[in-house]
Amino acid sequence: MQDQLEIKKIDPLLIIGTTILLWAVVAPHFFHLKTPLLLIYSGLILWRFLAIFIPKIRPTKGIIFATLVLVLIAYWQLYKIPLGRDSAIALLVAMLGLKVLEIKIRRDLYITIFLGYFAIITQFLFNSNLFFSLYLFTILFALTFVLLQMNQVDQTILWKQNFKTVGMLLAQAIPIGLMVFVLFPRFEGPLWKLNIPENHAKTGLSDEMNPGSIGDLSQSNALAFRASFKGHVPPASERYWRGPVLWDTNGKIWKAGRAISSRKLNYQPLSEKYDYQITLEPSYKRWLFALDLPATVPKGAQVTDDYRLLLEHPLTQRKIYDMSSYTQFKNTQLNQRELHRALELPNNIQPRVHQFAKKIADSTNTPKEALDKILQYFNQNPFYYSLRPPILGEHPTDEFLFETKKGFCGHYSSAFAILSRAMGIPARVVTGYQGGEYNPRGNYFIVRQNRAHAWVEVWLKDKGWTRYDPTAAVAPERIEEDFEYNEEGAVSFNMDPNFIAQLYKEAGWMVDTIQLRWQQWVVNFDNRQQQQFFKKFGLENLALEKIIMGAVGFALFILTLAMSLFLYQERIHKPAVIQIFNRFCKKIQKIGITHQANEGPDDFLKRILKQKPALKSKVKPIIQHYIALRYAAPNKVELKTFKRLVQQFKI
Repeated sequence: MQDQLEIKKIDPLLIIGTTILLWAVVAPHFFHLKTPLLLIYSGLILWRFLAIFIPKIRPTKGIIFATLVLVLIAYWQLYKIPLGRDSAIALLVAMLGLKVLEIKIRRDLYITIFLGYFAIITQFLFNSNLFFSLYLFTILFALTFVLLQMNQVDQTILWKQNFKTVGMLLAQAIPIGLMVFVLFPRFEGPLWKLNIPENHAKTGLSDEMNPGSIGDLSQSNALAFRASFKGHVPPASERYWRGPVLWDTNGKIWKAGRAISSRKLNYQPLSEKYDYQITLEPSYKRWLFALDLPATVPKGAQVTDDYRLLLEHPLTQRKIYDMSSYTQFKNTQLNQRELHRALELPNNIQPRVHQFAKKIADSTNTPKEALDKILQYFNQNPFYYSLRPPILGEHPTDEFLFETKKGFCGHYSSAFAILSRAMGIPARVVTGYQGGEYNPRGNYFIVRQNRAHAWVEVWLKDKGWTRYDPTAAVAPERIEEDFEYNEEGAVSFNMDPNFIAQLYKEAGWMVDTIQLRWQQWVVNFDNRQQQQFFKKFGLENLALEKIIMGAVGFALFILTLAMSLFLYQERIHKPAVIQIFNRFCKKIQKIGITHQANEGPDDFLKRILKQKPALKSKVKPIIQHYIALRYAAPNKVELKTFKRLVQQFKI
């Protein structure tokens, strides 16, 4: 049978299917790898695809070698030495493209399919989304289908039988996969450290803010994080998710500056404590987000003096962490270093800004009255909330306050903080997110990038750092673009409340809930969850060697069970063929020719014809039908013909 496969011509449909599947495997890497390399790969795939229909363009060995050299030169220019994740995967992609171009014999097709399996694995280094995993599983299924068809002697594609066989193979692998997933030891850190650049492009907040930076984010619907509360939920007006705290400004840009770690969270809570869990998307930044203010510090993070939560390294993969927070608090301690930073003003602040601040301070008796006066100024004058405000020049605060009067939360918070400092009130800008979309299907909040927000914290003697959101002072009727100002004090898109829109929203909630559960129960299944799982069965605190021994034992059990089922199915699916063949053997035995147990059908036929050449026309069709039925897919028509031939066989 192997000889028949070797001499069998490769069906062009198999090459067509393989080239399409291998492009589909690598296509998602367009979001991760450098575009020129992916275009080279696509060109190699297209070249081999067209060569199926135009044999003249099929490359010779010399052309393939020259292409190899050119591809390696291009790779060197793009990646140099493959030491990191991206460069190593790029090398695999380049080699896969060259191997596809080389497909000529059956062995080449085998190798390309096996490389395709490796390429599927590399996708999980970038994306573990449930629906993306289903996409990759579909490609895996199709590649296995092609691999199975390559091993069929029959020229026709056995669609139904191959689908069933591949399904059975993957179904048998599921128990072993589940066993490995549940029992494989979880380690606190990764098994290896991938070289992922810290400046990897990712949408999200920065530790710098210019007036329009958050406005850019507010046009993005990308997911920032999800928050699931374990008890009471704070009111909408208090759902401020704290991120970078900005102290230093040159009048145009605000920066966080150097973070100073704090030994403890030094403030007095004035509200109930809220417990919740954050599922944070990778941001390639160091900060974590928490409801303002955090009461706990997640494992692997540290808290700063200004209540930022910072990781030791940038976040390159999704992180789930438990948090507690107080939304009302009091901190009456302010050291001289913080006081100096919170009062420092840039040199380019124009005189009329100082004059305006002095006018407010002189007309009020307390810092709180002065701050309220600024909010009143925003509300009672024609200030507009816009994602496309006029471009500001060298003196943005002056121009915004007295000329353009159009801006986003970055404009309002920057102007408010500078006016506060000009009146001698310490102030700093806090960036993060505000509000969130409640998902009733999963009972959690979805916070997207369009919820990015900036507010101000000012120092009041009796209250300490106090939150002021100057954006909320803008009247609702002055919101431009497709936005509405809602009860949460944040901007959101207008949505037509019709049936289709509601149905679409419900579907989105359901899909997002499924995604979150997939992340929590599968992708982020860690040592803590594994121990909780064992605890349910009274197996808590198992030693590592016991877990490994249990995994190996369970694997052997599953393999034994699968083999038993396979052998049982063999007896179920082919008893009729064997029974009919045994009848033939009994008939031929009457003339002294006995079928040996270790004798194949071809050898049995040769021995029969050697002793009784006259039986060739009767015996040969019987043996051929037996081989086709015994070693190929079941065929009811062939089985009936085989049965009839044996019945008609007479000696």
